[in-house]
Amino acid sequence: MLTIICTICSKKFKIKSYRATLAKYCSQVCYGISCRGIVPKSAFKKGRHPSPKTEFKSGVRHRYFGKASPASGKHWKHPPSTIYNQKDKPKLMIRGINHWNWQGGITPESKRERNKLEHKLWREAIFKRDNYTCVLCGATKVYLNADHIKPFALYPELRLSLDNGRTLCVNCHELSDTYGGRTRRDKPIN
Repeated sequence: MLTIICTICSKKFKIKSYRATLAKYCSQVCYGISCRGIVPKSAFKKGRHPSPKTEFKSGVRHRYFGKASPASGKHWKHPPSTIYNQKDKPKLMIRGINHWNWQGGITPESKRERNKLEHKLWREAIFKRDNYTCVLCGATKVYLNADHIKPFALYPELRLSLDNGRTLCVNCHELSDTYGGRTRRDKPIN
């Protein structure tokens, strides 16, 4: 380590030896002070025009002639089949098996069930029934989970039953008997 004196504030500071020829300032503040009054290099290009060799000449064949270009302020024309964000016509041909990232419908059944609208409505109904309050500790204004009293995986017929649901905060949910597949792991072996 070398000790160098700052050229602005005369403070001593340490640097590594490979920076001995580069380091002049102890901080960015001192560097900023040293740059005051210096005209930036970009200022010299203002008001200049390109040389006759490089500037665009009318009458010369150009790659944008006859097309709508970004330079002219017009939008590029795309065929209707390639437009993604049309609100009135959704792009149906790249969904499902026609999508380039389709992997043969490998989404697990439990994930498909949890992403359905019925499950989301069940979850919202559980929250409303319990008044957005954890039924075990009474916490409000925290992140809540809709918990299945009888496990989601073992009782598929009770998945959307309101009697099989309760509102729990995250801490109480992690302590419950059915959290994270605990019921399947702890099942007695017959």
